[in-house]
Order: sequence, then C-alpha cells, then structure tokens
Amino acid sequence: MLEESINALTAAVLALTYAMNQRASQDPVAASLDDIKPAIKEPKAKKVEPVAQVPNVPTPSATATDTSPSSEPESAPVSYDDVKKATNALSAAKGRDVTIDALSRFGVKRATELDEGQWADYISYANRVTADA
Repeated sequence: MLEESINALTAAVLALTYAMNQRASQDPVAASLDDIKPAIKEPKAKKVEPVAQVPNVPTPSATATDTSPSSEPESAPVSYDDVKKATNALSAAKGRDVTIDALSRFGVKRATELDEGQWADYISYANRVTADA
C-alpha cells in the first residue's frame, strides 16, 4: 500500500513537472491547477484487511523455570519484608542478573513494583531458584 502511494505521488510529480515545462515553453504565465489536474492520477484506495490480534506470549528463555502457582494450600499471608528477604537471599546466592530475571518473570524490574497479589508466588519462585544449586 505504501509503495502504491509512493508510485502515485511520483507519477503526479512527474506529470506536474512535465505540464509546467510544457506550459512554460508555450507561455511563460504560470499554469493553473485546472490545466494540470487531468495529468494527475488519483491513487485508488485499497481495502485493508484487519490484522488478527496476536496474543502476547513470552519467548522461552535459556533459564526457563516453571513459575506456575503451586498446588499447595495457601500459607500465612506474606508481607513486603518477606519479598525483600527472598530477593536478598536470591541475589546473594545467584547474583544480580538471576534476580533481575526472576523479577522480570513477574513483569517488573524491582521487587517494590510487585503487586501484593504476586508476593506469595514470587517468594515461592525466588526460594526455588535460590535452593537450586
């Protein structure tokens, strides 16, 4: 579609240039728009089909680990201090890059950006990665 528009505009510029050169050689008075309109081809509108929505599917990484919620019964409520402890333990055991990868699995860059609803799953995941030697 873009190429068709470019081709149509290029043809219009060439036709306009030609018409102006012809008119200038015959009569040095500027040509009117009505004189050159027949030389300009109107681009035909092309029907564009809507593109199907592609779901946002994360690409698998080399360090892929199951982050699905555990089937264990829910334990006591967790606090942000628990998140901080799990993050610090993970960082101490595995390093900054692994910690950042773990957080990115939950769609955040920092532990402070986790929603309260993500805390328990994040802590569970961080503890599994920390324990994995």
